[in-house]
Amino acid sequence: MLYYSYTVIAAFDETDVRRVWIVSDKEYSGVYDQLAISDDGFWICKDEHSLSLIPADVSLPIQEVKCCDQDGRELSIQQVKLTRQVMLFMLYQIQGSIRGISEGGRQMNETSFWQLIDQAGNQEEPNEWLRDALLKKEINEIVDFEFMLQTFMHKSYLSSLWAAAYILMDGCSDDTFDYFRGWLIAQGKETFEKVLDDHEYLAAHITEETLDEEGYPQNEDLLSMAIEALTYIKTGDDEWDDEVHDELLDALEQKGLAESDGIELDWEEEDLPDRFPKLWERFGENPLGEF
Repeated sequence: MLYYSYTVIAAFDETDVRRVWIVSDKEYSGVYDQLAISDDGFWICKDEHSLSLIPADVSLPIQEVKCCDQDGRELSIQQVKLTRQVMLFMLYQIQGSIRGISEGGRQMNETSFWQLIDQAGNQEEPNEWLRDALLKKEINEIVDFEFMLQTFMHKSYLSSLWAAAYILMDGCSDDTFDYFRGWLIAQGKETFEKVLDDHEYLAAHITEETLDEEGYPQNEDLLSMAIEALTYIKTGDDEWDDEVHDELLDALEQKGLAESDGIELDWEEEDLPDRFPKLWERFGENPLGEF
């Protein structure tokens, strides 16, 4: 039984909640069909065209949203199949736009960022798990995640690390170096910091299990997790949205994320065997890729 202000919400059957009882002298008093339950709270039918979210956070009021299609036409409850996609779209209507999101709401700090990365790394499908985990977060937290990710991308934007990646894969383009650093961040804080301190640690760390399906140290998907989650929440689909992207950039700028300066490579290919002997011994003649 959950206590919600002067209202008591009683929901039964932990695995399949179908009804919600609200006992109160307020207008919401009554018995409602339970459409869905999530970390955010209970979704119930209020009338033919409205859904209400009863937040899990008992300090928040009941929130009401209208069921509409993408053109703003009202839909009846019978027309709405309440999938997670619909719930997220409606949650965006409740939570508001991304602008100004640095104020209030839950925050994600460096510790919680790395905890999330570590949790994902323990899953059978890390990227899918992380994507689902972000979709359950508040908008503030998703932007904080992207802020942390970009901070560590900037920190690892090093000429010497580019050289190490070049050895591993027998070449490394600009995009590939981005995907490599995404992979490095996905290895967790301990590995990330060890590799930045000593790039040759990669020779000991890399195994078949740490690489992608094609046998490369790359993780392109991690770099788009936040924008995909925000787009899904705001628009209800996965299609790229310029407005959401611009709002995210504005929010990151408000948080103080600086653009990364370009770097000049201070090495030539012929220098690499002497500069990174351990990496060259393992990967110089046997680069990664295509198991």
